[in-house]
Amino acid sequence: MILRIMLKITLLDQFTLRHKGAPIAVPSRPAQSLLAYLVLNAGKSLRREKVAGLFWPDTTEQKSRAHLRHALWRLRKTLNAAGVDGNALLPEDNLHVRCNPDVGIWLDVHELLQPAHAAMPIEGLMAQLALHGEFLPGFNGVWDEWTDDWREHIERAYVVKGLALVDRLIKAGRWQDATYWCGKLLSVQHSADSTDATWHKLLSALGGMMESWKAHTSAPAYHDVFALEPIAKPKTRWVLPPDHKGYSALLNPMGLLPVYAD
Repeated sequence: MILRIMLKITLLDQFTLRHKGAPIAVPSRPAQSLLAYLVLNAGKSLRREKVAGLFWPDTTEQKSRAHLRHALWRLRKTLNAAGVDGNALLPEDNLHVRCNPDVGIWLDVHELLQPAHAAMPIEGLMAQLALHGEFLPGFNGVWDEWTDDWREHIERAYVVKGLALVDRLIKAGRWQDATYWCGKLLSVQHSADSTDATWHKLLSALGGMMESWKAHTSAPAYHDVFALEPIAKPKTRWVLPPDHKGYSALLNPMGLLPVYAD
């Protein structure tokens, strides 16, 4: 049975929590971080001592568990005051804490991470990608160390999903839109410090797409839409315009799994 509680939670660009359009002010940064962690792991029964140790590692187990109890109490109190059943959203027992997945929650991260289904309209895919932003900006306390893995996961998923969009825009002949989204993907900050070879190959492929489009388009006004940093020319062009004899349904030199989910 699905409980008809509608919560809208954003973790990208800023932390916000809304119920029926009205904002809910979560009282403290640790409580915000804890709620984000539980919502992202909705449906999982998480051991109390593990969660307590993750968020309050610099104290005794007894004190960290007390901090966890207090943070959960504050969260439920805040939710109840806003008309949301906090006990239904955040059930617990002596061993576990969790977020109830049957509660009606919209989460921007989950929306962004949805597979790029081939049947989804291009505009719908663009709307999902437009949700992208920095994951929990400003969350840099001791209790926020868990966010690093999520940041990298979101950035990587954003670029891979963006490739699906660029693929479809090219096939639809929407070159200006494809150029815009390539610029967006190339601006992902995480890539600058990544030592992952696949990641750099991905960026090189995007750069190749940009070069290929600029070389074949007859619209010079679009040539300098983005001021891109110099990028190594890939050995294999990732995208060629449809009228080019080498174009074959968008070859993917990166060896990634298909970005479409049937």
